[in-house]
Amino acid sequence: MKKLKKNNGFSLIELLIVIALMAVVTLPAAMAFNTGWKVYQSEQQIEDKVRQGQRALHRMNEFIRLNGFDHVTLETITAQGSQVQAVAVGDPTKTYFYFLNGVLYEQTGSTLTELATGVNEFTLTQFPASGTMEGFDVVLKLDGGDREITVDTLVYLRQR
Repeated sequence: MKKLKKNNGFSLIELLIVIALMAVVTLPAAMAFNTGWKVYQSEQQIEDKVRQGQRALHRMNEFIRLNGFDHVTLETITAQGSQVQAVAVGDPTKTYFYFLNGVLYEQTGSTLTELATGVNEFTLTQFPASGTMEGFDVVLKLDGGDREITVDTLVYLRQR
């Protein structure tokens, strides 16, 4: 009579084959997840920059509109040891908004606040170009890593 072989589990070869098959199946999924995660992080950084730029422009818009047409000027000031072009808002106490070394600042007296970092360009253009000024077009160009982010707003001056 033949003796039946007792089955005590899987052989080493069978386990190695299963591990190899699992690696072939899960590796592409892990790579897709990793790529998706990197895209998510990149988009999140860009969204943070846009939000930062919008907050800065909102702050400027608020100051300019509350102070009205008569109290908004463009001035050259000395800030942090450099001559910079600034938007001066208010009378008699002035708040200055200016761009220096990649940062947009707000300065009231000796209080200095960073409004936005990674700023490549800050422009403020009055409109219309001639005649009675109605407001400003304010543009921030921010460093978004592999692309430049532009945030802009139109500030309509309140007549007093």
